[in-house]
Amino acid sequence: MISVKSETMPLAKNLALVLDDEWIIAEGLSTQLSSFGFEDVARFGSSKEALEFLAEIAPKQPDFAILDVSLSRGDNSLDVAIALHEKDIPFWFMTGYGRKNELSEKFADVETLTKPVFEQDLVRRLKGLWPD
Repeated sequence: MISVKSETMPLAKNLALVLDDEWIIAEGLSTQLSSFGFEDVARFGSSKEALEFLAEIAPKQPDFAILDVSLSRGDNSLDVAIALHEKDIPFWFMTGYGRKNELSEKFADVETLTKPVFEQDLVRRLKGLWPD
């Protein structure tokens, strides 16, 4: 896990989780989320790492997560999505392929971001989760 600290906290949230196997994408999202008010951003490149983290930090949990749909070596974020859903933690899927999330009918209504994720889009969507 790599943690990024924020100086400004407009959202005043404690922890975001980013699951993406592309380091540069995860780094960019982490920086953006920190600047929007997340005190810590936990980044992972595999579903196994993310699931281990969720088990280790219980009962503390992320306030929010962004999950890449397709990860390297045939991995995907379905198990992480299930774990987050069971804990009522809001999350979005993210894909570079421009397709709606294909992981499960159970998550057909979960918002899916298209890479690259632009800052203004991320801000608008986050404000929708936590209106003033």
